Amino acid sequence: MLKDIRIFSIVFEAVRRDQVSAFDQVFHKDELPYYGWIHLPTDIAKYLDLVEVKNVDTDKDVDFHLDWEREDIHPWYKLRLESLDLTLGTHMYKLKFDNTFLHDELDLYFRYTIQDDNPDKPYVYMNRSEGEDK
Repeated sequence: MLKDIRIFSIVFEAVRRDQVSAFDQVFHKDELPYYGWIHLPTDIAKYLDLVEVKNVDTDKDVDFHLDWEREDIHPWYKLRLESLDLTLGTHMYKLKFDNTFLHDELDLYFRYTIQDDNPDKPYVYMNRSEGEDK
């Protein structure tokens, strides 16, 4: 089923912090759907209970209880994207889980970039001093 979801929606991979750059995604601000999905590692997902979500950039907690849903022990969460930071730029989140199998905590991360067609600053491809315009 997750394979079908990826075609129509945004899916964030929840991974270890050292892996987060490999799963960074770029989205256009005008093309974001209402819902997205967070995919947990399939082999351990049934042992993970989400206890905290934190925006790493701002160090603020995210109230995920109302906007995030998980059905039983499936390896994904459905979330309203408006619960995330949708301003332009790169954003990273830390998901803290209770691992019921190991009786320990596990932190997983996801990161994404929101872009726009009209950035505030123009791109500068080359800096030239005034004397080089000849």
